[in-house]
Amino acid sequence: MPLRGIVFVLRVAIASLLLFIVLACAAQPAEPPLIYEDLWLCFRVEAPGHWKVDGVPGGFASFGVPTAGPEFRIVNVHIQNPTLDKAFDHLRSGALGFSMEGVQEFVVDGQPALWVTFEEEADFPFVLLVIAPDCGDGQHTLFTYTSGSDPEDFAFFLGRLHFMYETIDPSERATPYR
Repeated sequence: MPLRGIVFVLRVAIASLLLFIVLACAAQPAEPPLIYEDLWLCFRVEAPGHWKVDGVPGGFASFGVPTAGPEFRIVNVHIQNPTLDKAFDHLRSGALGFSMEGVQEFVVDGQPALWVTFEEEADFPFVLLVIAPDCGDGQHTLFTYTSGSDPEDFAFFLGRLHFMYETIDPSERATPYR
């Protein structure tokens, strides 16, 4: 077989192999999201299926990429009759208060929030303060913060945070995972 014929056969074989690989990858079903619900604090997060998730209902939740990637945490901070002003005052009077650089108004799933940016040396680059709506146990002040992320990663995570607006029966407040 002349060299030109061998080259043609090799090209067809490589193209066929590449097409097979592309079609096989496309046929793989997408990994379903991991849904974390905290029925005490009235929120849920639709994390990518490969993320690690941990939490204690009514207390905190932690999300992140299993390998060295950004981590995100949501913490319930008890503030009597919560408002964003009270949440901001609480944060400002704490250990991180001296390292605040800026504050911006923000909205998460329809809820007003404050995005607080800290100096580079601070433990966390960003904290988001939001008051979760009442779903049967009163409103809750949620501090959401990150380590190892940039503003785009943090905004991506906040886009996966959703609030529950309907009243939840207390007997349903058992497990955070679905």
